[in-house]
Amino acid sequence: MPRFSSATPVLVQHNYSDIPISTHAMEADRPNRNRRQKRRTTRTINTHSADVVVVGGGISGVCCAYYLSQHDLKVLLVERDGIASHASGFAFGGLSPLSGAGIPGPMLPLAIYSFSLHKQLRTQLVGEAKFDPNYRSVDSLDLASSQDDEERQKNMTHWINQIEGFSAELMSMDDMLAVEPRINSSYLSGMYIRGTMQVDSAKLVNVLHRRSGVETFIDEAVELDCAGNKIRGINLKREGYIPTNYVVLATGPWLGNTRLDYSIKMRTSPLKGQILRIRYRGKPISVSIGLQGNYISTKDDGLLWAGTTEEQVGFDETTNSQGRKSILKNIYSVLPTLKIESVSHQTACIRPMSQDGYVVLGEVPDLIGLYLCGGSGRKGILYGPAMGKLTADQIAAEPCRIDMVSFLTRRFYM
Repeated sequence: MPRFSSATPVLVQHNYSDIPISTHAMEADRPNRNRRQKRRTTRTINTHSADVVVVGGGISGVCCAYYLSQHDLKVLLVERDGIASHASGFAFGGLSPLSGAGIPGPMLPLAIYSFSLHKQLRTQLVGEAKFDPNYRSVDSLDLASSQDDEERQKNMTHWINQIEGFSAELMSMDDMLAVEPRINSSYLSGMYIRGTMQVDSAKLVNVLHRRSGVETFIDEAVELDCAGNKIRGINLKREGYIPTNYVVLATGPWLGNTRLDYSIKMRTSPLKGQILRIRYRGKPISVSIGLQGNYISTKDDGLLWAGTTEEQVGFDETTNSQGRKSILKNIYSVLPTLKIESVSHQTACIRPMSQDGYVVLGEVPDLIGLYLCGGSGRKGILYGPAMGKLTADQIAAEPCRIDMVSFLTRRFYM
């Protein structure tokens, strides 16, 4: 069963089966899934060799290729299904470095660093017509449904207000209703955060891929070739053998779960999440409303995006009515008077969860030249730029901007 936490009672009874569902809302809605893209070349390099082969066309793999391309290296990107064809292409795209596993704690410096890279990309990617990632500033409103929530928010305001570019303040119910009059008045209070952003995740990954200029094979990496304990090449299912000194595995929830990387001691596990995009009557919701890790927000497409479920069902990426009903129930518990017209889209994706909840970066200790770049959990779009740049900097022997001890692959080998 999908898990969608909601501690506040629903004030208005709703029959979810009465809400119209768009004819394609329950479809996978994945333009790159189930059809192989043609091999794409945007930079002339030796197609039979590369300095670095990056495996994975999601946010972390594409960011890695993007930053590697700035180091005068021959980079080949290998993606089995298509750029942004899995979780990165359907994520909500909320950018807040102030919550999640390890925050506050070891993950906070990484989150802040990656957020700063997003701000740089927001400036650098201006002028993109076809794949404008639509970065925009959107404040956040975190609801409190219990005294424990209120205490947590009180503690958060202290350290958030010490971070440059962000501010947080506690709000009474009356204050929150002034921000969004449709909020359920039975909540106790809330916390208003300024400085957060949103982005169109699919467009971001595609524009970074285009800007990187790296050669890309829509192909499956099937085997690593090693000389002793050192990488010397990789075998692809159709293109064959590619000599290389470095391989980066950025394969999301498949990291450590395929025959390509079965020998590494780190595994990610898949966590499925479903999202609804909804047509509704009334004014846009001007903030991103959060409750116990879930979210409701009007995005720049004019639709209300709401999520998410947490389902441990392996690699199942299909949508279902249970997920839809649980998300609708949560929407009505937060916004009981919202006038929903129809569910425009329902999507599902699987996020890569590491064993300890932290990202996994760096060279595999017993195999020189093999790097892992994964384990971003529910914050993949936020962490993607930092994960890609830190991996690229390690390979290019450049200094890393933050302390990486908590994230290094070697922690699984101790």
